[in-house]
Amino acid sequence: IPPEEPESVLKSLARVAARKECWLISLFGCGVDPTLEAFGGLWGVSYLRQVLGWSKSSATLGTSLVVASAGIATICAGVYSSSFRSQISVMCGACVLGLSTVVLTIVADIPV
Repeated sequence: IPPEEPESVLKSLARVAARKECWLISLFGCGVDPTLEAFGGLWGVSYLRQVLGWSKSSATLGTSLVVASAGIATICAGVYSSSFRSQISVMCGACVLGLSTVVLTIVADIPV
């Protein structure tokens, strides 16, 4: 049996772009990821040090844990959402949980 010819990258991308679920997930990612990157990469350590008075090592650790936790949570949410027919509820729940954690951490001024 001769091997099947692999599908071109452009055809694969066209098939993905044709699915409305992919557009929703892409828009969701574009809305969530910049917030995480802005906090983690641009001003997370500075904010925690200047506003909350954390030490440099604590602020760095806290910011790194936010990014690492997001990576772990993404995998867990993917596994968890596989058991639902609609992933929208899992996506919205993950957003609410993540936002409430950040707000509680900043508002409650949890010492580190």
